Amino acid sequence: MTLYGFGNVSQEIKTPAITLEDIGGASGAPLRVVGNEILSGILSGIIRHTLRSGIQQWIENNTSMPESVKDLINKGLGSIR
Repeated sequence: MTLYGFGNVSQEIKTPAITLEDIGGASGAPLRVVGNEILSGILSGIIRHTLRSGIQQWIENNTSMPESVKDLINKGLGSIR
């Protein structure tokens, strides 16, 4: 997937598989509701992955950060689902 930010700068990112289940529920739902659920699920997955990746990269590049702080941040990242 390629993300475009401000200007003509783009960044290629790899995202894990995004799984959506029970779209529309057992009795179904109108297309606009299902579309919103799908789009919301995809965007949420991309945001979570991007957030985790960006913070992990920042931690790796920050050589002056104490290991105990890195461990604490990584523990917090593990709670992002």
